[in-house]
Amino acid sequence: MSISRSIMASLFCFVAASFVGVVSVQAKKPVELRVAVVHASKVASKTDRKISKRMAKSLGAVFGQYKSFRLLSKDVQKLQAGKTVKIPLPVKTDAIIKYNGQEKKKHKLTLSIPKHKVKMKLSAPSKKLFYQAGIRYKKGILVLAFYLK
Repeated sequence: MSISRSIMASLFCFVAASFVGVVSVQAKKPVELRVAVVHASKVASKTDRKISKRMAKSLGAVFGQYKSFRLLSKDVQKLQAGKTVKIPLPVKTDAIIKYNGQEKKKHKLTLSIPKHKVKMKLSAPSKKLFYQAGIRYKKGILVLAFYLK
């Protein structure tokens, strides 16, 4: 009886270890980050057609004091825990994004733009559009639109 218990216990541990190994591999999978750099201006004009209707509506709601939005660039990056990526900005510097992993359903990021003395920690869910803005640019501001997948 004790031999069959030890065999069953060993088999259970082997199956459990295999499952944990699969889960940890999936947890280390890279996260896709989509970034759009948008110029928001108080000068009235049409919103850039390159901006999706969904994003244009969201930008108008969030940044209501601005009258027009123009897409300057788009970028897609793969994020790995502890690694950084650079997003080029039109103000002759880069936005540096460090991926700090995931806690529960929120992704943890650090955004820094050293030239403008910006450094902030961000917490964002997957598949939700969110923004960071404020750097002055051509009589308006730059808006960084983020989407994590």
